[in-house]
Amino acid sequence: MVKVQSVKSAGDNTVTEETHIIKVNNDMVGLTATGLEAGFLNELANLKSSSVLLDLNGVGKIDSSGIALCIGLKKECMKKGLKFSLEANSDIGKIFKILKLAEPDAGKAGAL
Repeated sequence: MVKVQSVKSAGDNTVTEETHIIKVNNDMVGLTATGLEAGFLNELANLKSSSVLLDLNGVGKIDSSGIALCIGLKKECMKKGLKFSLEANSDIGKIFKILKLAEPDAGKAGAL
């Protein structure tokens, strides 16, 4: 798990925003996906950043358990008022585009 800092400039005002990156480098299927849940929740519990990026570029396979885990992480971020975004390789990314999980949000509660 990695924390990075990004700087956004808006005219004369520069805003610094920390993004917490959660990298997954193995398949998210069955018990493997279920085993990641505790780690994700622990990351959120100790979070000092205002946004979360779930980096799935290292994931080769994902099933409904993995997708459910990503949806759950997004919902937890929304509850805490955190911005959530997801990044994935092209194969996995297609699934999340269809489910509209690949689109960043502003951390507001609402439909996925």
